[in-house]
Amino acid sequence: MSEPTWDDDILPKIFTTPFWISPPEAAQKKAQWWLKAMIPFLITLTDYNSVCEWADTIYYHMASGNMPLGDDPFPDDACEMFRVWVNQGMRQRTTDPIASRVIPLPNTRLDPDAGIPKTTVRKDILSLTEDELNHYRMQVDDILKAGQVIDGNDITLWQKIGYLHCNWCLHYQEGFLPWHRANLLYVENLIGCRIPYWNWYAAESSDPNSPSSGIPQAFLDETYIHPKTGESRPNPLKYACSKDGVSKSTNLQPSIQYIQRFPCLNDPQKYPGEYAKWVAYFTTFHEQTSKALGTSRFSVPQGNGYPWANIPGFDIPMDDSEYNRDPTALTFDNLFEQAHDNYHGFIGPDMSDNSYTAFDPVFYSLHANVDRVFEMFLKANPTSQFSSNVPLEPFKGPLATTLAEGNPLKSVYTTLGDMVKPSKSLGYTFGEPVYQDYGATPLASKHMGAKASLQPDLYVTANTWVAATSALADKNNDQLKAIIEFDGVRCTNASYTIDVFISDSEGFAPPEGQVDTSQKEYVGRMTRINMGEGTDKGRCVKKGVKRMMFVDPAKLEGFQRENIKVYQVVRDMDQGTVVPKEVYEKLPGFVAKIVWGIPS
Repeated sequence: MSEPTWDDDILPKIFTTPFWISPPEAAQKKAQWWLKAMIPFLITLTDYNSVCEWADTIYYHMASGNMPLGDDPFPDDACEMFRVWVNQGMRQRTTDPIASRVIPLPNTRLDPDAGIPKTTVRKDILSLTEDELNHYRMQVDDILKAGQVIDGNDITLWQKIGYLHCNWCLHYQEGFLPWHRANLLYVENLIGCRIPYWNWYAAESSDPNSPSSGIPQAFLDETYIHPKTGESRPNPLKYACSKDGVSKSTNLQPSIQYIQRFPCLNDPQKYPGEYAKWVAYFTTFHEQTSKALGTSRFSVPQGNGYPWANIPGFDIPMDDSEYNRDPTALTFDNLFEQAHDNYHGFIGPDMSDNSYTAFDPVFYSLHANVDRVFEMFLKANPTSQFSSNVPLEPFKGPLATTLAEGNPLKSVYTTLGDMVKPSKSLGYTFGEPVYQDYGATPLASKHMGAKASLQPDLYVTANTWVAATSALADKNNDQLKAIIEFDGVRCTNASYTIDVFISDSEGFAPPEGQVDTSQKEYVGRMTRINMGEGTDKGRCVKKGVKRMMFVDPAKLEGFQRENIKVYQVVRDMDQGTVVPKEVYEKLPGFVAKIVWGIPS
């Protein structure tokens, strides 16, 4: 649009029915939300005079991806239309003359020299078109040369990036997830495209009959059609050379050149019983991942000593005792790395050994989804603290685009702080998964015999153990899960911690002093952060939302489930004092309750 006007373009195409959202009904609904969200900031997006008054500010926020609030970035062409309109004098109608501004707005979104990476999308590998998938395969084939060990007189990039992980990776410490995020960015820079993620967190991936179970077909196909030559080639996502061209699985001569995976994953129809048993482990892995996401503390600081574990190989399911679960280690990355190790061990045998794993192409798609879960945690816990200056060797630069192996100047390396920024600031976002994540799908209460009630998780619930078991009919009570729920959660103008306990003893009293996280009755902590002044000015939800934590099944052992009650201790973080029950009961969403649910 070379000469946009308010009446014909800005109002109807951006602020009333945004042209990049479909269908129109959804676009109008989103626009209404934007309108309400901006009113507290004294900006009325449907009022010509208001938008003219705040035009510069609106543009800067649009171009930075923050307009109007949260995760609703305007696309480049919408930003450009608005910028042109402002620079031509903010004409209301086509009869108004063009009056160019003396100082044009800097187009930071589109200027390649501005240092702002253009945002691209990491997609679910199941959502790729055939052309998109074959393009990714071509890049792995032609640039990385995954099917070779030697390229001319040098080893291939495939061998080099495999050894990069083998020699430098950080595990069982604060740098684990940031290091692997940098690793993905480095490889993506080499191949010139985003790595698609394999959503092993899909809710039904533990069902052998679900299309989301097992390894995606993209890694199993024998061949692919090269987009440029049109020839049929071996699929590099299957036929990739293992470390030095010798698979971990090699026990006999001649050696196996390409990476190997467990036979039942390569051919589920040939091994249906083994395949069903194997993918059923994902139920445990999902619970481990969900439990990790339920925590609010990221990690033990990097400077606190050695890693909390050192596990070179993975045999699923990995035992809790391997992970040194002392009170200081009950953090997101500690809990999540156990699930991560299990996903590696699931694929085996090359993926089951940490010195071989990065030579299997599924490693990068598995870790693209690890990074997606990492991003979930970062979004849910925006005030998390990190050891920001820790170098993530050997990556160099804020976007980890190059290497600086062996450079003694630690300041040249990518830092942990660089990699814990929102992914948008690193140039990428995540596309929606084809199949819903575990714990993410609203479902009606079809088992409880009551009026349908939508729940924001995969569980259909009853408030008591007795009600839940009576509704199960011929189902096994072992299916029931305990969930701690907080209803009506809204913003607060102070910061609190809520420590949750369960017990079947009438005489139980939760400790108000130092919390012993190993105590059998202790479930976990919910943190409520001060949102500052103006929490009632449109910044926060009015009706409140539901937040929950899943109770580790091991915590229930020995308890009479029909008698379990939930207890809590609320502390004011600013004052360092325990908040009396009669006070916290009046705060929004501070009262915990236990419910029992079954997987739908």
